[in-house]
Amino acid sequence: MNEEIRRYIETLFKDVPQSPRAGELKEEMLINLNEKYEDLLESHDAKKAYELVIEGMGDPNELIGFLRDSESAQEHLEADFDELSGIETIEIDAYSLNIHVSATGDERFSAAVRSTIGKSGVKTRITTERVGDRLIVRQEKRPWFFLFYPLFEQLDVRLPHGYARGLEIRCKSGNADVYSGAPAELDSLKLDVFSGNVRLGGVSCDAYSIECVSGNITIASLSGSGEVVCHSGKIAIDRLSGATHRLKLTSGNLAAERLSGNVTAELTSGGIKIESFRGEGSFSATSGNIRVDIDELCGDCSLRSTSGNIKAHISPSVSFKFEGNCRSGSIKTNLKELYDAKGKRAFAESGTNPQNIVKASVVSGNIGVYVK
Repeated sequence: MNEEIRRYIETLFKDVPQSPRAGELKEEMLINLNEKYEDLLESHDAKKAYELVIEGMGDPNELIGFLRDSESAQEHLEADFDELSGIETIEIDAYSLNIHVSATGDERFSAAVRSTIGKSGVKTRITTERVGDRLIVRQEKRPWFFLFYPLFEQLDVRLPHGYARGLEIRCKSGNADVYSGAPAELDSLKLDVFSGNVRLGGVSCDAYSIECVSGNITIASLSGSGEVVCHSGKIAIDRLSGATHRLKLTSGNLAAERLSGNVTAELTSGGIKIESFRGEGSFSATSGNIRVDIDELCGDCSLRSTSGNIKAHISPSVSFKFEGNCRSGSIKTNLKELYDAKGKRAFAESGTNPQNIVKASVVSGNIGVYVK
């Protein structure tokens, strides 16, 4: 039946103009269909397996029309939108492209799909549409036969210099790279990636929301209030500042160089490492270690781990009360004014007239709190 599949593909392509692109797609389809046929032989006879392979393909006329049209494809496809007056939010919606967003040096907006490996012609088209006060950039649905064709394309979106309104990005499968160059000021930022990595450069905004189901989130600089959620992956932050932040991970580690504000960090499986923290907050991990270096307290700071160790290094300029509770493990500290220590509990003070409290609680693990 492998020869039958080859003859079917040859018949399918007999009316298609001959070109390198048509030849590449033809070979990819032949390889994939034969692989699918071999898999189906494990549960079906040869005739049924062949029928299922052919039935799984789409309309041949769609393939022929696309390949004819694509002979005149450009190196990149652009969608310009000159008038942004009244636009409050730019929305980018793609399901199988990497997305790169940057600022232009002028007042123009542009969106273009480009090949990332230099092949002639791109295969994915985009549209722009104004709906009320929103400008929507949307990836068009790909034909069925794109499943057989490896694509290496990126959607480049260039926003006008000084654009300071809302930006929303949705990507089902692909990476999102936002303002990795020059920093930007926005009213709001929303990033939603299902499978892919998120990289955020310098952004200052009133409100933000970043979610990644499967992939890593890397933030160079972000100022504002909002939430970062990563279901499977890690969060790496150089600088996060603003009023209120909520960081949530299901499986992965949180690492931050500089973190300030009112922070809540919740991890199910993974560790927390904060190099410099200023503000008030709550850091908890179900299974993982917690290390926080505290340079300034503007309220209480709670550190909790069910299974893992907790270590806090606190600046000598910070006045605080310490409360430690450890069910299985030990508590160690260099605080001199330890006024009550019984078994797995410890209480101490540091500085003059301390008002803020550092609480450390572990079910299984050790606690270490030190003035550095």
